[in-house]
Amino acid sequence: MGALVDAARVPIDPLVTTLCGRRALDPLLLALHGGEDFELLFTVPRDQVARLPKSVDGISVSQIGEITNQPEKVCLAEKDRVWDLKPGGFEHFNASS
Repeated sequence: MGALVDAARVPIDPLVTTLCGRRALDPLLLALHGGEDFELLFTVPRDQVARLPKSVDGISVSQIGEITNQPEKVCLAEKDRVWDLKPGGFEHFNASS
C-alpha cells in the first residue's frame, strides 16, 4: 500500500511557522523530516473516520491523507500539484548522516 498526504492538513504549530520564517526554513519540510517531534500516525477505514474523536487527552486528531493502492509509494499533494515524498531526515544507523 501507499499513501497520499495532503500538505495543508499536516498540523504545524504556529510557533514553528514563525521560527521558520525568521530562518528561511520550510515549516512543512521541517514537520515531515525534522525529527524530535512525535505524533501518532494511524489508519482507519474510510467509513469509520466520522467516528473518530476530535481530540484525545487534549491532542487534536487530524486526518492528513489517505491510503492508496500504489505499493510503497508515498506522495505529497499541495493544491493541484502531487509529487513523490522521498524519505528525509537523520538516519541513526547510516554512517554518512
